[in-house]
Amino acid sequence: MPFKITSKTTGESHMIVTDGNGQASTAASWNAHTKDTNGGTADSGVWFGGSDPDDAKGALPYDDYTVEEQPSEANADRALIPAFDVSVHRDGVTVDLGTLTNDAPPTQTPPASGVQTEATDADDGDHEAVADDSVTIMDTVSCTGLTPGEEYTLTGTLVDKETGEPVRSDGKAATSTVAFVPDAADGTQEVAFTFDGAELSGHAVVAFESLTLDGQEVASHADVNDEGQTVELVPPETREAPAPGGKLP
Repeated sequence: MPFKITSKTTGESHMIVTDGNGQASTAASWNAHTKDTNGGTADSGVWFGGSDPDDAKGALPYDDYTVEEQPSEANADRALIPAFDVSVHRDGVTVDLGTLTNDAPPTQTPPASGVQTEATDADDGDHEAVADDSVTIMDTVSCTGLTPGEEYTLTGTLVDKETGEPVRSDGKAATSTVAFVPDAADGTQEVAFTFDGAELSGHAVVAFESLTLDGQEVASHADVNDEGQTVELVPPETREAPAPGGKLP
């Protein structure tokens, strides 16, 4: 592993590299100062200052130094050791740093997926729809915490707020399913419901959504009291019958 040693007084810096056993030293007994001086390899000697390297002396003059691990292929999968300081203020003294350990970086837990929805009348985008034999409600689903490139499935169900039961149309529950592959962690999808609402005048319907990945539910939104998920079904407008022999006003 490469480490940069920098004088806090002069700014002079040189590299020291550990050997195959993860050990390193600036002592001449480890690598002679005169051997490939400051070459930046595990076999290179280290020398600070303007004088010629002298194997009879220590490599670091009296000073305070900052030691910083440098990124390399050898530690690419590890968290770098935080920079630290050492002081050299006595001749012939060995500063033993003990064992320095590169820890594996903490595992990043992906954010949990989530969904929020807003259901509206597909005709005009408000929260009221005419209760006729063909009602279309558009549910705009905001998804968060997705993994780009994975295929997700949104399954929506319309629920009668009054009964808490799924709305039935043509003998089947009013549901809709959309599969999609996101290209970003957050985004929106539209889920459309078309159903016979002629018998639901005066009722409110609520869109419930379930988000699944590989068949497992990862998020849902199913709050029967959420106004954003709710559409009121209002009676169709009726024309006033004309009076006998007369015309509509």
